[in-house]
Amino acid sequence: MPFDQSSFLKRWRAAIKEAGQRNIPSFQCWEGPKAYKDLKRAGLLNFVQFQEDTQVLKKGRVQEEDQDQEEVVVFRGEQDWRSKQIFRDFEAAVAVYEADVHELSNLNRQEPVIGNFANVAKALTPLTSTQCSRRIRDAATKLLKLLEDEMSRRERANRQKRDEAFFAGFPGLSTAMKEYVTAPRRDYDLDSRFQLKIAFLLNFRLRGFRDGSRGVSFRTISRLVVLFYIASNLATYVTDPIDSTRRIETVLTKKINRAAEIGSAAVQPKRIRVQTVDQNLRRVKLDKCDGPRNIPETDRFWLR
Repeated sequence: MPFDQSSFLKRWRAAIKEAGQRNIPSFQCWEGPKAYKDLKRAGLLNFVQFQEDTQVLKKGRVQEEDQDQEEVVVFRGEQDWRSKQIFRDFEAAVAVYEADVHELSNLNRQEPVIGNFANVAKALTPLTSTQCSRRIRDAATKLLKLLEDEMSRRERANRQKRDEAFFAGFPGLSTAMKEYVTAPRRDYDLDSRFQLKIAFLLNFRLRGFRDGSRGVSFRTISRLVVLFYIASNLATYVTDPIDSTRRIETVLTKKINRAAEIGSAAVQPKRIRVQTVDQNLRRVKLDKCDGPRNIPETDRFWLR
């Protein structure tokens, strides 16, 4: 499902709007009321909803109390060049995410060699149990490690191609900045990488501005990442059959663990929570790179 800007904006704005009301929200599990208060405090409600924003300025250089005032449009909503840029970036990020999901879900059919690896791994796994001799266990373990390394190498090569496609919208971006989204991390699955890319796009537009203000809290960036899943139809609400509580689960992906990477069956759908997203982002220290003040001069061209 390609990124649909119209559908995204409708759900995105509706969720943020209802977060500022006292009614029972239909968009839950993203800490909406707290995000709304934080965005309102920072004066970024119109900007984050891609709606026109104006400021009242006094005419002339000397500002006096009885001086005439005029409203100046400082942000043109959907038609603003900054909005158009971030929509293109969102579209690229979703396309990369969906391409990775498609590739992994059809891995065996797309590349017969990897399918063979998976079959061999499945046959070797029982030989690593304690029922076999130590000699057999050691040999089977070494072979499994070789298979895992080869599949990881192929996966890294594929991801590099996807990342190159994603960063095509940021020509000249330094290697140091790209590390925030491309650096390999142990136990990182597709959704963790996707969350990092969306947070990367939001973080430098909503935090640490040139005038010295910090903008929104980093926790709100994590909240907006969760909302992005819902607004872009990449996740849906699921009701727990036992206690009737609602939770957010991914639509396209399933949690990929170590066994799944070498061909075993995938496990349960990935649950998306603000706390988990926040931990993923802080693990790679994205919270320490909070805006233009922390961006090298060579990387600031796309933030002007």
